[in-house]
Order: sequence, then C-alpha cells, then structure tokens
Amino acid sequence: MGLDKMRIRLLAAVMAVTLVLAGLGGWAVWSNHKAHAKAVAAAQAPAKKAEKGRRGAAKTPSTAADRAALKATAIAWARAAHEWGTDPAAVAAVGSGSDTSALTGLRPSKPDKSAFDALYSGGGETGPDTPSPYCTPTRMSACDSQPTMWDYWYANEYLMGARFVSDPTADVLPDGRVKVKGALRTVLWTDGETEASTQGADGSAWWAFAPAYAIHDIDETLTIEDGKVSGVDGSTNRWLVSPFLSDWNKNPCWDADSQPSYMQGDVPMRGDAPKGLLPDRDTSIARLKPATDLTSGAWGPIAAPPADTDQCGSGCDLSLH
Repeated sequence: MGLDKMRIRLLAAVMAVTLVLAGLGGWAVWSNHKAHAKAVAAAQAPAKKAEKGRRGAAKTPSTAADRAALKATAIAWARAAHEWGTDPAAVAAVGSGSDTSALTGLRPSKPDKSAFDALYSGGGETGPDTPSPYCTPTRMSACDSQPTMWDYWYANEYLMGARFVSDPTADVLPDGRVKVKGALRTVLWTDGETEASTQGADGSAWWAFAPAYAIHDIDETLTIEDGKVSGVDGSTNRWLVSPFLSDWNKNPCWDADSQPSYMQGDVPMRGDAPKGLLPDRDTSIARLKPATDLTSGAWGPIAAPPADTDQCGSGCDLSLH
C-alpha cells in the first residue's frame, strides 16, 4: 500500500508539472500572437491613415478607357467653365464696311450654368448672380432694375464673352488628376457712344468699331471623381474668363494692360453706332483704346471723293463741231 501511495503522489506531481509547462507554453504562444497582431496593426496604421487622407482625391486610372473618360470629362468641363456669351470669332468676322445691323445678333445671353453644374461637384461662387453694386440701402430703386451683376453688365456692355481659340487638351497625371490646357479668347465692347465717327464722301454715316480682345492661358489641374470635377488647382478668378468660379465685380479687365496679346479692333462700320447703354466702362479698356485715324488705311477709300469718270471734268463739252 505504501508503494502504491508513493506512485500515485509521483504521478500527480508529474501531471502537475506537465500542466504548468503546458500553461506556460500556451501563454507564450498567445503572447507572441498578441505581439504579432500589434506589430501588424502598427505597420498597417500609416497606410490606413494615408488612405483616409486620400479620400476625395483622384484615383489612378487602371485602363486606357478610364484615362480616355477622364480626358473627355476634363475637356467638357473646361468648355462649360470658361466658354460663354458672345463668340469673339464671330465679332472678329465682322469685316470693314459691314452694316451696324451685323452686330445685332451678337449680344450675349446670360451664362447657362446647367452644363457646368452637371460636371462640377466642388461648390463655387455666385457668379453672374452676385448682387449688383446698386443693391445698397441708399440705391434700392436702381437695384430693382439691376439686381445682379449680370443685369448690371448687360446694361453696360453690348458684347462680352469667351471661347477657346482651339480645342483644349487634357493629360492624365500619374496621381490620377488631369491637366487641362488651352488658349481662351475674350471679347468686351461697351457701345458706340464714344467711338470715332465720320461722314463718308457719299454722305453716309460711318463709325469705328473697336472691341477689346485678349488671350488668356488656361492651365488647370482637375480632380475628377464619379464623372465630375471635385477640385481645381490653378483656376483664374477673373469672371470674364471663369464666370462660374468667381464672384462678378465691376472690373472685368483689370489686367488688360498686362496681357501681351491684348488688342482692340478698328473696323469701319456703315450706319449709326449702337448707343444708349450705361457709361460705366472698364477704365483699362478706355486707357488702352487706340486713336483712330479716319483718313488713312481702311478709312482712306471711305473719306475719299468718288473717282471722276468724266475725263474732261464737269464743264467739258465733248460734242463734235
């Protein structure tokens, strides 16, 4: 019996030691697993943080079709964001000797924002709906007739608008954003109130049509998500160039004299110049307006008397005697 008890005690001790060792081993495995999990989580944390920071940013396109879609969206957006109003090319096509009526169909309509809104999700400014300068407590009667900056400028400018000279280009950048570039031509003309005028040799009325043109370089980087532009870097805040990305103010061409491609026309027009608009003209345009010589160049034939087809003059008697 004594021997059996000793064996039982020895077996119990061995089992106890085995259980302790097993527990220590399990704890070590669990501890190592926990440490490994922490290490993995720590390694993944910066990546997750960076991913969160990139939310709302462009995604790198994976296929040629994706890149083509981004380019198409960028070009469509550029046209919707910058082209509006009077077409400068149509104004430039009005040639010397044209009748004043050629300008009638060139007056602008209020910029249509629907195409822009369909392609833009980044918010924006009030654009042409910016309250006019007349909307103050002391000038409310004028505000009633011109409540917005569109109303104000339509009452001051006969022609205004912008078009790309040629199709804008788009390139997808490595980070998924899209670079869009183009040359945008703008035109602005008040009315004929201050234009030079003269009477032709035949007694008809003539006046000098001098619209102001400028070329603006468009160079913007677009973030595009779900088929819409959500962010723009490099956009201009000139409302004549970007009518929906800036509030309109009283100075559309404040940088006209700094534009190397700025120019004004001087086109002889037949008839009476359009008049009657308000005289709140842009000062830089008035300052840069060229002097008009109504006796030379295209004006020479207008001012010259008709050629005398009678070789002997008006008093010559060509009858035979």
